[in-house]
Amino acid sequence: MCLSLPVMSGISLTRQFRIVLVTHHLPTFVAIEDRHKGSVLNAAYATELGNYITDSRISAWIYGHSHHPTDLMIGDTHLVSNPLGYFFCGENTNFDDCAAIEV
Repeated sequence: MCLSLPVMSGISLTRQFRIVLVTHHLPTFVAIEDRHKGSVLNAAYATELGNYITDSRISAWIYGHSHHPTDLMIGDTHLVSNPLGYFFCGENTNFDDCAAIEV
C-alpha cells in the first residue's frame, strides 16, 4: 500500500475534527499476526507507516487484508480490523458481525 500524495495532502489540509481512513492493506507491521512476523511476504500485506500515523491527525484507521482481528492504538489513532477471513476454513471464530467503533 502506498498513500498517494493527494491522500496525504488531503489529510494534512482538512479542517475536519475527526478523520477516518479505510484501506485494504495493513498500515503497520505492528498489526501483523505474531505467527507471520518476520515473513518475507509481509510487504505484500502491510506497509510500515507507524511514524506517519503517530504524527497524523487520523482518528481511526480501518483496514482488512489480514485474516485476524486487531484493535490497537498508535499515538491518538485507533487501528482496527474485524475480518471474517476464509469462512469455509473457520479461520476467524472471533469475527464480530455487530462490531462498531466510536469516533
